[in-house]
Amino acid sequence: MNFKALIFDLDGTLIDSMNVWEEIDIEFLGKYNMKPSEDFYRTIKPMSFAETACYFSEALNIPMEPSEIMEKWNEMAKEKYEKKVPLKKGVYDFIMKEKSLGTKLCVATANNKELAALALKRLGIYDCMEFILTCDEISVGKGTPEIYIKAAERLGVKVSEAAVFEDVLHGVLSAKSGGFYVVAVSEKTAMEDIDEIKRNCDLYIEDYSCLL
Repeated sequence: MNFKALIFDLDGTLIDSMNVWEEIDIEFLGKYNMKPSEDFYRTIKPMSFAETACYFSEALNIPMEPSEIMEKWNEMAKEKYEKKVPLKKGVYDFIMKEKSLGTKLCVATANNKELAALALKRLGIYDCMEFILTCDEISVGKGTPEIYIKAAERLGVKVSEAAVFEDVLHGVLSAKSGGFYVVAVSEKTAMEDIDEIKRNCDLYIEDYSCLL
């Protein structure tokens, strides 16, 4: 790819982890005799980690402070990120190729930084990234392009010199609204939006092997 920098979402884009959070949501809500509603995931997808915790505490009336909810989620997810979650197909070879070409790489995620680092270190691509930027660090979710713009600024490149990799519709739309070239990565949990994703991205890939 002919870009000075690549900005990657994490879950569903670099690592195959979306099922982890669905399992955590079901288990967590089940403790309060609740289960995700039909529009649950569409509601929380654009939110940051902290915003989602606030939603659970305030909108779903979970009797815990948002900070306590986040701590519990991290506890539930830590082992899976540290030991089990795999890279998506072709990611390792693609990252190594781009790094060897001098491309600047980073992660822009709504997830927790510690969890992201645990997975990327185990999977061998942590040191290829200039940094991990989280939505919580900039106090806004992925409903706006701000995280991608901040990432480009930190990488020292113009928006036109960077491509954003995302797997879900709101990420694709936000990155496009910020003026970025957007690569959409196939993700089974985003299939309900597949037509819109394909219409709004610049390139759609089934996996990273097609970029090698």
